[in-house]
Amino acid sequence: MAHHGHHHEIVPPKRLELPRQFMTAAGVLAVLGAVLFAITLLAVDADVAWKGYLIGFWFTMGLGLFGPFFASIQHLPRSGWSVSLRRIVESFGWYIPVAGVLALVAVFMIPDSIYLWKQPNAANDPFLVKKLGFLNQTGFIIATVATFGGLSAIFYAMRTFSLKQDEEGGYELSNKLKMTSAVYLIVFTIGLSFLAWYFLMSLEPNWFSTMFSVYTFAGLFQSGLALTYVLMIYLGRKNYFGSFVGGRQVHDLGKMVFGFTVFYAYIAFCQFLLIWYANIPEEDVWYLQRMQNGWMTFTLVLPFIKFIVPFFIMLPQKIKKNKSNIMYYLSMWLVATQLFEIWYWVEPKPHGINTGGAHAAHDAAHHIGPSLLNAGLEFGIAFGFIGLFALVAGKALAGQNLIPVKDPYLHETLPEFTHEEPLMDGLYDQSL
Repeated sequence: MAHHGHHHEIVPPKRLELPRQFMTAAGVLAVLGAVLFAITLLAVDADVAWKGYLIGFWFTMGLGLFGPFFASIQHLPRSGWSVSLRRIVESFGWYIPVAGVLALVAVFMIPDSIYLWKQPNAANDPFLVKKLGFLNQTGFIIATVATFGGLSAIFYAMRTFSLKQDEEGGYELSNKLKMTSAVYLIVFTIGLSFLAWYFLMSLEPNWFSTMFSVYTFAGLFQSGLALTYVLMIYLGRKNYFGSFVGGRQVHDLGKMVFGFTVFYAYIAFCQFLLIWYANIPEEDVWYLQRMQNGWMTFTLVLPFIKFIVPFFIMLPQKIKKNKSNIMYYLSMWLVATQLFEIWYWVEPKPHGINTGGAHAAHDAAHHIGPSLLNAGLEFGIAFGFIGLFALVAGKALAGQNLIPVKDPYLHETLPEFTHEEPLMDGLYDQSL
């Protein structure tokens, strides 16, 4: 342990230069996704096209909202260990206004065969009629504009203060970042709840769940942490961070991925347990539709691929320190499983307005099972959104300093402060 007392030469960070191949690949992916959407919409099945749109939109929107959220929960307690990771998550935030535009496209253009509550005869449904004071087009527009407008404005202020700090330094801008972070968290919490209700939960408008908005947040946060971990390891191995990302960041972020994998499972199981033991038809319908006609396999697979297997892999401390690069690849897997789960939320949709109450079992029994062709088209369209997100976030990450060079808490990331070696080669840091 003698090396703990050593003084290490501080290696400065490098400005990120995105490979041309990355931008080209992301651009091609975005274009191909858009083309596939148009072909599916016009020549195959409009419902399949719009479900693919929703899947890709929600997946990338979640990553965009996660970025400033993670930065905010670090600013509020003035956490020092994560300062050098701030620019990664800030780059995600630039996708928020883009997601806002994509959301408005969905609000105005998705047909009532997807959102059944838009159908003219929705008021004839005895369950749905009680929701139409909230579940209507005007409310949909207001919630979307208010959420994305508010979050975009707050993030722009946060980003402005963050970049200004690179020039001026000092604690005053840290205090401003703390205040804007508090506002962001409030708007995020309320806004994400409304977005989850309108964009996802209203796909089955007679369904009731008090946990769904928290459930969507849990998946969003787990996948956002996992993507941040992947980028931290990838950029660190290329020495972009210099001395400012090392074993402590690898371990701490690994613990967060592990912790919120458990949190995700807790919320997901709570929703299922509450619905299962209450056994109320208008609540059961969501799970009934995912336990029949070929969907049971996906229902059983999901907890294994997103919680049980990752949980046991991450249990050893050395794995969270990325021994043998296992955590790096596992984090990629967790990001991919989030896309799979959103497909699992969106794809099974009941037919007809009366999908709750006494009609729940009937609709579940007559629901169409999963289609390999439809899934391929939907994932293909979703990959177009991923390409767009990569373009936006990549350009933002490369456009400014990769490290907040004058943040007053940046010194807490250095090995002299953490008593750790500034190693970052994608392997287990033996100094921890």
